[in-house]
Amino acid sequence: MGHTSWWNRALDLLRQGDVRRIFDDLPVGVSADEFVSALGERLDAIMSEAAGFIVEHLPWDAVETQLNTCYFNAWGEIRSVDTFARQVERIGARYPDLKHVVVQQMADEMRHFKLYNAAAVKMGGPEVLNTSPEEKAGSLYEMFAYCDERCSDDVREQIFSCQFVDERFPLHLFAAVRDIPELHPEFKRALDQIVPDEKFHVHGVGKMAAEMLAAEGVEEQRRMLDLAARILPFTLADKSANLTGRREAH
Repeated sequence: MGHTSWWNRALDLLRQGDVRRIFDDLPVGVSADEFVSALGERLDAIMSEAAGFIVEHLPWDAVETQLNTCYFNAWGEIRSVDTFARQVERIGARYPDLKHVVVQQMADEMRHFKLYNAAAVKMGGPEVLNTSPEEKAGSLYEMFAYCDERCSDDVREQIFSCQFVDERFPLHLFAAVRDIPELHPEFKRALDQIVPDEKFHVHGVGKMAAEMLAAEGVEEQRRMLDLAARILPFTLADKSANLTGRREAH
């Protein structure tokens, strides 16, 4: 495949309907730590390049672009709380440590929503709740519906898919966007407070579920790669289209 980026390779495989191949060279049947580390590195490579694509293809000197990104993020934050509340209920008393961190994440998401809302108003836009979630963040709603309804009956696999895989994208996106020189100071101030929490959501919440699953052995590790491949179309093609207006076939 030469020097093709991981992002372009993933998009090519999405078009072919075979994105699972992006993980074909990853080891299975290894320790949970080794497996989770290798998968995380591959996802980081894909999503950091996806975030770079979005940063490159949007006119960040336009306030409208920054407001739309703020609304996209804000609607995702408040909708995510519904998904995480369902996860908490499904965990029950089985995994108290996992339940604890998901509860922490719910509080983070609502605080993030308020930060984005305050930033949008100070940037001259309407409050988030006066905009349309379908128009501003439709792809996010599709992803959360998938996690809630079609991902898996195992709550750990739901958390792995949503928090370990999908939430890795906003972590890279927010970190890249906050370094844009043209960014409005209120938007940057919000992102500076949010990015550390996103690291916890991926490397604390998501990783805990991933390690629990990977410790079950080779068959579960293979299934985790399948689950990661199933959510990637929501994570990459749909989100990138929603932000840039360019939809990739998948």
